[in-house]
Amino acid sequence: MGDDSLLRGAWRAFAGPPLWLVAFTTVVLAIGDAGGLLGIPLLIIGASWIWTYAYLLVVATAHGLPLPVLAVENANPWHEPRPLLQLALLAIAASLASWLSQHVGRWAAVAVGVVSLFSFPASLALLAVEGEALRALSPLAIARVATGLGVRYLGLLALGAAYGALAAALDRVLPRIVVIAIDQLLLCSLATALGTALYARRHQLGLDAWHAPEHAAARDARLAERERAALAEELYGLVRARHAELAWTRASAWLATEGRDPEATRWLRDRALSWAEPPFADRLTEELVARLIALGRRGEALDEVEACWRRGGRCVPGNYRDRDVLEGVARELRRDAALERLKAEHSAGAAAG
Repeated sequence: MGDDSLLRGAWRAFAGPPLWLVAFTTVVLAIGDAGGLLGIPLLIIGASWIWTYAYLLVVATAHGLPLPVLAVENANPWHEPRPLLQLALLAIAASLASWLSQHVGRWAAVAVGVVSLFSFPASLALLAVEGEALRALSPLAIARVATGLGVRYLGLLALGAAYGALAAALDRVLPRIVVIAIDQLLLCSLATALGTALYARRHQLGLDAWHAPEHAAARDARLAERERAALAEELYGLVRARHAELAWTRASAWLATEGRDPEATRWLRDRALSWAEPPFADRLTEELVARLIALGRRGEALDEVEACWRRGGRCVPGNYRDRDVLEGVARELRRDAALERLKAEHSAGAAAG
């Protein structure tokens, strides 16, 4: 399976940020483990950190991102509630198994346990990547992930069983603090293995891998479109509130960030036309014409001027040099009507000056 194999994915947890976090949380957990009842808060804090980080590892590797460093805010369940929610789902499954054992029979409890263990990687993947609790409980969604991963899913289950057996064996022969560290590394390793499997099968699962090269351009386009929509809504509100100069200042600042791209100016001008606010649209057309002339696209600039006239707008180039350029283009292309109007505009501007 190349670079997206389970073994390569599992090995990623044994270097970099996971090692740093495990070194720190091992000390916290060891102190808590030795502290009896007084150490329970430390155990809860340390366990929550490593469990939350395991979730972040799944998310990062599933989206093709570098391994993350656990930030303080990410360890807060109010900021990142999914790990806590996953534990709640496990608690529900355990409670159901206990109830069935008492009221139906041990075989029913065993069945629930087997199903829970088998579906756990898929459920965790759904909650970590999609963030929806109902999807993480849906048998159909879980089955879709399991079948989408194919043989990798069986490999994940086998890897989990092997890690469990290894942890149990080492617990009998190694010092407690070493076992605590190894258990955390094995959990992180399972997380990176699951994320790697999800990334490898992202097309079959329909996951939008943020850093997959084939999705990067589409993702950037969606982000840019959302930013443009927000800008247009802001400018529309300012123009309708008769704050035209403030709207123009905001529009000019945005156009500057776009490098005065003619296409960005044209897009904003077209949006302004839909607002039924001709003066603002005409001003943007003048900006577009000036930019096209500066880029040497003179014929296109004249086309924009004539289009503005046809819709009843008024386009007056910002300086005499641009007007001379437009008159020259109109003369070259033998657009006599445009030439006459440009001369009239030129004369009117001179008289007003």
